Amino acid sequence: MERRSEIVHSPSEYLSTDNYARNSYVGTSHEAVRNIDTDTTDLQAKKRAKALGKGTWIALGVCMCITLILTVCNLVIQYRDAEMIRATQVYEQQIADLNLQTTQLMDQITEQYNFEAIKEAAEAEGLYVDESRVRNVGE
Repeated sequence: MERRSEIVHSPSEYLSTDNYARNSYVGTSHEAVRNIDTDTTDLQAKKRAKALGKGTWIALGVCMCITLILTVCNLVIQYRDAEMIRATQVYEQQIADLNLQTTQLMDQITEQYNFEAIKEAAEAEGLYVDESRVRNVGE
């Protein structure tokens, strides 16, 4: 531990110091030499060294603003992406429903225009059906 000496002009000034236990009184009755631990001054110097300047604070603030803006943009993009996914799922469901309805209608049309069904309906009415004149819709 390094110690530094400082001249104190009176013993009462020496006695009023905060670090009385660590100080030593040397000299005449009017002058005293006070040894001060350089730890305190080193600590103050370290605090000053750690203190940030205005430019650093401005740069830090700009970085924080940029980070905040990018975070908000990311959240907006994620929200829009989720909306697009939901809309796509709705459209896919609607497409699946339409495909099912189309399949059901095609089955119904095929069933109605089947030659055998037409022939049975014609015979029930007493009509003759020529097979070459009826197209099979199912083909």
